[in-house]
Amino acid sequence: MMKLAGWACAGVLLLAPGAFAHEAAASEREARLEAARDVVERFNIEDMFVEMLEVMLPMIEPSIRQGWPEADNQQVRDAMNVFGRAFTESTPEFVDEMVGVYAQTFTLRELEAIVAFLQTPEGARFAEMQIPLSRQGQVVGERVGTRIGDRYGAEIEAIMTRNRAD
Repeated sequence: MMKLAGWACAGVLLLAPGAFAHEAAASEREARLEAARDVVERFNIEDMFVEMLEVMLPMIEPSIRQGWPEADNQQVRDAMNVFGRAFTESTPEFVDEMVGVYAQTFTLRELEAIVAFLQTPEGARFAEMQIPLSRQGQVVGERVGTRIGDRYGAEIEAIMTRNRAD
């Protein structure tokens, strides 16, 4: 019996480092998630998502009208309201998933460094300016897109309207 108890103790000691390693990994994972949430909150990812929805939702309406050409304006408005509500209600889900993305992308050390930067006046301003900068980026993108259309529109039109002999 004493020998069995000795073997049992030895087995526990052999397995213990693995258990401690698992516990340490879980603790590391939790710390990363916590740091990632801090980054996501400081970066105003939720506000960016809401801003993106304001841009994206109007783009859905033409698809609704195309998919249901017989729908009247009230039906389209009602459907758009459902989309708006659905996306708004999904905001916390989006934020949670982005926390996971940040936690998978960055190490704990990197996340802590990002948080430290975002706690500085410069970092706080950088985070604060992300939405206005993304709006400006959209305007710049539209300008560049217009120039591309002006430069290459005729070439694209010729490709799209040529008769295919194959």
